[in-house]
Amino acid sequence: MKKNLMFLVLAFLSSLCFAQIKELKYDSAKMMDVGNMYSYYIKELGGKKEMNLYFYVKDDKTVECFIDFSTVSPMVMIVSGEINPDVCSWKKVKGYNPFSYLKISGNDVSTAEYDVKNKRLKTSMTYYNNKKELKSYSLKKNTPLYPLYEMSLYQLDLWFAMRNYSGNYKSFEVGTLYNGAVSTSVVSYCGDESVNGINCEKWEISQKGILAKATGKKQTIWLDKNDKYKKVMKYTNTLNVRPVGKLDISFRNRKVMNLNDWNLFVDEKTEEARIRLGFEPKE
Repeated sequence: MKKNLMFLVLAFLSSLCFAQIKELKYDSAKMMDVGNMYSYYIKELGGKKEMNLYFYVKDDKTVECFIDFSTVSPMVMIVSGEINPDVCSWKKVKGYNPFSYLKISGNDVSTAEYDVKNKRLKTSMTYYNNKKELKSYSLKKNTPLYPLYEMSLYQLDLWFAMRNYSGNYKSFEVGTLYNGAVSTSVVSYCGDESVNGINCEKWEISQKGILAKATGKKQTIWLDKNDKYKKVMKYTNTLNVRPVGKLDISFRNRKVMNLNDWNLFVDEKTEEARIRLGFEPKE
């Protein structure tokens, strides 16, 4: 029933037209502070779940992430995302679980490719079932709205796109992908607000149409006004994003490092998670 509803929604949306917006334009000099690693703390709004997010600006189009789910789920994910400069949102995203050698039920490798020209999204995933069997799943769907910002990776590409916002602070529209459903979202400036003593621009992203009626939820993002790259100081999402649920993400620190140091950092964090979870090391 849920799958049928999802495809009905996508079929309806496939008839829509969405022009490239002028407010978000790619500029690597203003968006991509190559060699910087960002650390964020994620907690459940109104709950007890908590975890950590780290991302590294690898080059002028690529962001790598280490998502430490180990405090809420028996896995971590190492993700690489490439930004499409034509629309200021993801072009390709690939993530893998370094603990999949244990064949624990859950993700192995997942990929997403956004075809802006044909307005299609191709996703694929390999995973282990409860019988420790490796299975695969793939799906192609219509995605008529671009730029398109996806919820499960915390709309991270929107964080980067907003670094070079060039509008007049009036509301504008983008696409949103949430649990397979595509919708139009309105991005609205809500004035300035202080976060931990830092003066920030506050923006709200609210979904229109079917998704909005079903949820009435929104995302809020606070951008450091005095930072050259307008780093995100805080991000909240009142939609449920697995495995935490409703999210509150807050900035911890930023550190300059080279790619080798980043890879070593990821290895160290992976090992910490393995020990925390009590997993045997890979042979």
